[in-house]
Amino acid sequence: MKLKLPDSSDYGVAASVQGLGLGALFLVLFSGLIWFITWNANLSWANDVEDVHKFVTGFVQAYIIGHGVMGILHVFVYSKSLKGGGDKYH
Repeated sequence: MKLKLPDSSDYGVAASVQGLGLGALFLVLFSGLIWFITWNANLSWANDVEDVHKFVTGFVQAYIIGHGVMGILHVFVYSKSLKGGGDKYH
């Protein structure tokens, strides 16, 4: 193995996955900021904002788990293709 990552392409699956991850992170950041402001202001709906923040945090958790699983799956499929004699993925 060369220990070199393949070049990425614009508008590919990797770019879409990265965009979803960044979107989830911004949702968590925005909802956390709103929650912090409402909590400091002692607003009655701060608990509702906290619930929304916890919900969107689940998106980041799902992204991290899914990203790791897909990476492991990719390595497994790629190593199987090397054993089969073909280099059909890279």
